[in-house]
Amino acid sequence: MAVEMTITEALAEINLIKKKVEGKTEFVRGLLYRGSHQVDAFEKEGGASLVLKREEQAIEDLRQRLVSIRSAISKANIENKIVVNNDERTIFDWLTWKREVFNDERTRLQIQINELLTLNQKEQSRPEVWKDEKGETQIVRYIRHQSLGDVQKKLEEMTEKYNKLDGQLSLKNATIKVSI
Repeated sequence: MAVEMTITEALAEINLIKKKVEGKTEFVRGLLYRGSHQVDAFEKEGGASLVLKREEQAIEDLRQRLVSIRSAISKANIENKIVVNNDERTIFDWLTWKREVFNDERTRLQIQINELLTLNQKEQSRPEVWKDEKGETQIVRYIRHQSLGDVQKKLEEMTEKYNKLDGQLSLKNATIKVSI
């Protein structure tokens, strides 16, 4: 029987499953062996071997539940779209952008900003010189193919898009239902 829940609830269940698996894994570690002189503490439940089998099955069932939840979330993310700054994409595509593109692009733009700031500082504090064909000393002027302001604006727009996306994702996670 399928259970319907929001993506937010499903994500919370995933965290709960992980904690349960962690606890059961520790419990199983304690069941792996005992000294031959020790009494089987689980004799009334059918013995440690039977308890161990049940716990291993419970871990397997929890992990299968986790896979089912992730699959349902992925399906919903592929089927539903979000619009951010007039850019419409599936939630799946937006999540990919957030994980795979945003940080690299932010780093790349920040490097460009730092390079242009360093160039500005260099021109103001210790300009380079060169000798022209007449032997006269000239100050090196740098031709900028991209302005500092343009790069900063690009970074600000991308960061704004990221922040809006976070808000949209939270809203969608709270409202989109998945069947598990």
